[in-house]
Amino acid sequence: GAQLSKYQDYILEKTAIIKKCMSDLGCQPIIFAGAGLTLRYGHGMSWSKLLSDICSENELITFDFAYYQQTCNDLLDIGELFVPLFHQWAWGSGKSRFDSSLFTSKAERSEFIKSYVAQHIEKKVISSLDEIKNIDLQKEITLLQQIQPHSIITTNYDKLCELVFKEYTPVIGQKIIKASSVMIGEIFKIHGCVSDYREIVLTKNDYDKWTSRKKYLSAKLLTFFLEHPLIIIGYSAQDPNVLAILRDIDEILLNGDKVVPNIFYVIFNPDIDNNSIPSQEVILNL
Repeated sequence: GAQLSKYQDYILEKTAIIKKCMSDLGCQPIIFAGAGLTLRYGHGMSWSKLLSDICSENELITFDFAYYQQTCNDLLDIGELFVPLFHQWAWGSGKSRFDSSLFTSKAERSEFIKSYVAQHIEKKVISSLDEIKNIDLQKEITLLQQIQPHSIITTNYDKLCELVFKEYTPVIGQKIIKASSVMIGEIFKIHGCVSDYREIVLTKNDYDKWTSRKKYLSAKLLTFFLEHPLIIIGYSAQDPNVLAILRDIDEILLNGDKVVPNIFYVIFNPDIDNNSIPSQEVILNL
């Protein structure tokens, strides 16, 4: 037969490893889904693009987004900085763009920007899989569904996972900690969701609060991660959200420098061709 390319070889080898892992563990995988998934299938946006979009719509923000990228440490700090600017805009010239329920003494200042972010995502991201016209992408979605994951964990706020996995129940933010421990057929939205914008993790303050609760979440996910194949997809190689969860789990396991055989990290690389041999392992700095 025809000689296989280096990359096809790599795919066969990896597929064999995944099949063996699945039959050894004898159960369905967990999918850990990031923004790349919505970027590919649902007109999603990266976190910096999201902040850049809303920055350009708020007339009280007079500088370009690049200015904030230069002056802040990270996107969480930019989110924090935008909180009062959205609050002021809502009470002034931007009032018609915000939900009337926010204008009560009970609403917190940060709810204005979160509600705005949720609206922006709902406008942009697809609301039905029928909107995907590309045949190749439709095939990929079908394959994704055929994985029939045990459950999905995601840091995305959008609802793409709910569209792809229709039968699954979303569990949002705080509610995850209270959820029963059966946890089959659920989509854990650990950074909140457009359907419940108060739970969205967007600012430094949100993230600090989230970090203090994350230990409970990680303990809950631990049994999951030990007993199931885990597919991490839609995140860059050293994504801080992925590292944060894996770091806790590593700490609980005291795993040291061992390779974890049941975690598969799918990393998008536009430069792959038939002669590529991607690395066999990814070393995460935990």
